[in-house]
Amino acid sequence: MKNLARWWNSTLLRKTVLGGLATGTILALAIAFAPAATVYAQGPTPTTSPAPQLSQAQRYERLKERFEKEKDLASNLQSRLEKAQDLIQKVQKLIDWARQHNINVSALQAALDRFKAAVERAQADLNDAKAVLTTHAGFDNNGNVTDPAQARNTVQKAGKDLKDAGQTLRGASQDLKTAFDGVRSQVQGLKSQGKSGQGSSGTGGGSGNSGSTSGSQGTSS
Repeated sequence: MKNLARWWNSTLLRKTVLGGLATGTILALAIAFAPAATVYAQGPTPTTSPAPQLSQAQRYERLKERFEKEKDLASNLQSRLEKAQDLIQKVQKLIDWARQHNINVSALQAALDRFKAAVERAQADLNDAKAVLTTHAGFDNNGNVTDPAQARNTVQKAGKDLKDAGQTLRGASQDLKTAFDGVRSQVQGLKSQGKSGQGSSGTGGGSGNSGSTSGSQGTSS
């Protein structure tokens, strides 16, 4: 049990499953590239200069950067999902151990079941994103834009799938952590009782040996 208890800490899910998946980054990738707008003052006389328009080369470069970033995020998320599978096995082992010690883990088991289902949904969304990025409509094999409309659709679709996968995994991870925290206090209490019992046993054994020694000395005299 020590090995099972040692690997858990309050930040394990964040480090193992969510590390590198900044919510802001994923959400930003889901937002479409809006065309550059010209800004004018509300009054009849403009008080600010029009916002500079991006050149075609700049727009293409931004699309390429977003495409490459989404590929990196997809790879990172795949790694997290693989680690999540390992986490599922470890938590299940702990649940099985806790049941043997009459600890109520029904809430934790339910949370783990939801987490497993969430991992499957996240994997499905990730697979969709990877398929879109692999097809790379609108981009050539080097990530350069060949058709801006198709390229924009590619990054928008992949970005949405990555966002959905990340949010699904994040919510289920927090749910699992909350349920685990509820059981952890019981596990720690059980371990404390075990240590206390061992200490009491050692004290009793010492008294018994002392009494036996005194009796032996009395017989000799």
